[in-house]
Amino acid sequence: MMTPKQESPVDQIELKRRLDFHLRAGYQPANSGQSSAKCDQWLQAWKIIKQLTTPDIRDSAAFDRRFPNLWERVFNWCQDFEMELGNAGVDAPIYHEQRVRYVREFLDIFPDEIPSIYLNHRRAEAEALWALGRIEEAEAVFQALVEHMPDEAWAHIGWADQHWLLRDDSTRDYARAEAMMLNALRRPNLQDRGDVLDRLADLYDACGRQTDRDAVLAEAKALQPLVAPLPSVAVPSSPDPAPQKLTAAQFARKLGRNEPCWCGSGKKYKHCHLSSDQRS
Repeated sequence: MMTPKQESPVDQIELKRRLDFHLRAGYQPANSGQSSAKCDQWLQAWKIIKQLTTPDIRDSAAFDRRFPNLWERVFNWCQDFEMELGNAGVDAPIYHEQRVRYVREFLDIFPDEIPSIYLNHRRAEAEALWALGRIEEAEAVFQALVEHMPDEAWAHIGWADQHWLLRDDSTRDYARAEAMMLNALRRPNLQDRGDVLDRLADLYDACGRQTDRDAVLAEAKALQPLVAPLPSVAVPSSPDPAPQKLTAAQFARKLGRNEPCWCGSGKKYKHCHLSSDQRS
């Protein structure tokens, strides 16, 4: 495990000031849509976080308790960072390399991180390796993730997606992706079973298996009564009320990272409300 050096109180004050600067800079409107610019600022922030982290700080929430009042909590930022590294890697593969390195360092210095962040970070590592053409390494990371978190639907879905959804039509391995999702569905305690069924229905639709698609959708629909209905929302008395958006608590089904966000922004959930929902 990495052992960051101990900083003096004076050094810590300066490092915290610089950390706050780089966190804030990455979120500036000028960097909106500029993933590489964000990542360049946040790579500097990550260097400082490593310097400030001591062995007794074992997860991002503990870091936030040790260093309160930063412009953004590291618990939230760390998830934005791994996603932006993936976005930047589309145009510059060096950021995929940085994403792999960041995830491994993050989970090394924060070994007690909460399961949802662990899951998303390991997926990010595997996705980056895949994008770099290091398929065997990526497969090994996904395999280890599924073995470590066998009842997490998005561990299975993330792996299966690499074999069909995220490939060109000519290289899609529908059979292997199907087998992965069917294997997940055999687990009696699988979380987010409906998400696996929805993704499997998409796969069947893509390869023209409409009968199988309809059967899977029927099974998914049968799960819906188990989900609490949306609460009623009182109508404001204002003559021209502003349109109300659903909150995450009012949205009955947990969204997958790549689905449209519940707020209606048109963005993918992972690029919109995922981070804020996970801390609520």
